[in-house]
Amino acid sequence: MFRLVIEQRKRREIDPTREMLRRSLEELDPKEAGAEFTRERLAAMAGFFEAVTELHDQMKRLPTGTVRKLLRMGDKVRKK
Repeated sequence: MFRLVIEQRKRREIDPTREMLRRSLEELDPKEAGAEFTRERLAAMAGFFEAVTELHDQMKRLPTGTVRKLLRMGDKVRKK
């Protein structure tokens, strides 16, 4: 069930956002005032969404038991 919910949210929320960021970067007029700042911000957001997508794709390939273990780890994953 968890995988289904995540997949549907990715399809509805992440994928359209990635596409919108890509289009915005392509359509950005470098001659406009503030274009370089806007490009940097859009590129940073696009990079974040690409990383989230890659993590999603990696998690899809893991066995369900491994995903459960990872979810139970919570803050234990973070280095101190």
